[in-house]
Amino acid sequence: MQLQQMNIKDFRHLKDVVIKFGNNITVISGFNGTGKSSILGLTGHLFSYRYNNKDNPKERYPYKTISGQPYETDYSEIFRFCEEHDMSKRYDYNLQFINDNDETEYLYAHSEYVTAEDRFRVYVGQKENQHGKKYTAPVIYLGLKRLYPVVEEIKERLLIDRSELTPKETKEFISFTKNVLVSLDDAVSSNKVVTNHKKYEAIKTENYNVKGLSAGQDNVSQIITSLLSFKRLGNLKGGILLVDEIDATLFPAAQINLIKKLYQYSKKLNIQIVFTTHSLEIIGLLQEMFDSEDCVINFLECKDKKVKNSINPSFEYIKNRILLQTQQKEEIEKVNLLCEDNTAYNWIQNLLKGNSFLKQRCNVYPGNLSHGALADLASRKLACFDDFIFVIDGDQRGEQRYKKIKNVMFVPGTKSPDSEIFLYLYSLDEEDAFWENEHLFCKDTCFNGYIDEMNENRHKQWLNENGKYLGRNYCKFFNRWKKDNEEKIQEFQSALEKLVRGKLRLD
Repeated sequence: MQLQQMNIKDFRHLKDVVIKFGNNITVISGFNGTGKSSILGLTGHLFSYRYNNKDNPKERYPYKTISGQPYETDYSEIFRFCEEHDMSKRYDYNLQFINDNDETEYLYAHSEYVTAEDRFRVYVGQKENQHGKKYTAPVIYLGLKRLYPVVEEIKERLLIDRSELTPKETKEFISFTKNVLVSLDDAVSSNKVVTNHKKYEAIKTENYNVKGLSAGQDNVSQIITSLLSFKRLGNLKGGILLVDEIDATLFPAAQINLIKKLYQYSKKLNIQIVFTTHSLEIIGLLQEMFDSEDCVINFLECKDKKVKNSINPSFEYIKNRILLQTQQKEEIEKVNLLCEDNTAYNWIQNLLKGNSFLKQRCNVYPGNLSHGALADLASRKLACFDDFIFVIDGDQRGEQRYKKIKNVMFVPGTKSPDSEIFLYLYSLDEEDAFWENEHLFCKDTCFNGYIDEMNENRHKQWLNENGKYLGRNYCKFFNRWKKDNEEKIQEFQSALEKLVRGKLRLD
């Protein structure tokens, strides 16, 4: 049995709301007063793990949890119907799920005031408006009663007894609590605890028992007691653990450890875990670690007095809505790249294309400096240039002074950028597709007056005259050049990315 989605037609302020369930984890989050706890109650009310033997009521519950409770819950455990506002209304919802035969099935529920009993009831059936029976599946609900402090329990109603766990279960119980809470206490066993509000197994150490437990230890103890109860049932075809405010009393690291453990137990025991939370740590972890089939986040909020559910919204959306703040623009730390001149600047702008990390993390500036002046700035190690990488022309690649400067990159090639452009275009055939354009910018017109290709002193002048035909930032030239130089581009991007990551301490 696998829950898929709940369709709430009308329940108090929940109208035409769809709740999606994950294969393993389902989160119900959002604003106060949007019906998060009610959704747990509506879900749990549809299931029971019992026999419908009315002739012998004692045999109706053949299976009990470790705490001695039936594997079922009821809406009345979570909310009460109000005589003033609920009794005259009809509430309807249904649940879509996959049954044990891998078929899609529905459970329908509707409310009805029963005059003879003078009470409000919610009927369940496999057809709409049917008075049938609950679906046979184990369910455990952990409500806010579990957070009631033991020290505030009435002394006469607090029973601390010998644990009912097996040695193997005790070992698993201790391991679970220690791993979730990162506890340094030497838990040696557990106690059975019965109070006016709850029944469960609690941690016992060499130095104290349940009376000395923190609220977090108490909370985690009840959760692992429930998981061990499911484990006792053996190979399940589906079960449901419902937990209200799962993060309550737990510090952030414990919340994260708990969710990781719950996911493991969900997979191992074949149960679905549904809980409410406001914890951004939990929501962030789930969105980072699990896909949208294993984990579904339902985020409820009121708009125009109606509850709206957003299914798997972004973490940023949830965070900003919970904190009631506008969208915060993320400030991305960047590194500055300083080039010698505009030609080198155009080279680098084009070399960054196709690498989203470098495009996002680099600011490129033309320095209008000679290579000597740029090298001097790089070698001085001035504090104002700590976040700079100096891009030197390729014709300076072999000079000794750059070997001691770590924040230096070279433009690809062994010539100046002007010469690299000149010599590459000069090497192209006259029939190369590069020369096909509406401006009649052919090879002979391009190099008219510059026949001596080895005269590097004139390459800058040539580029000044012909640069306007090479596209914006020389993009037309680079689109052709990169076809023959993919390896050089990859080498440059890899070396620069390594340098940038080092500067930003991202590794």
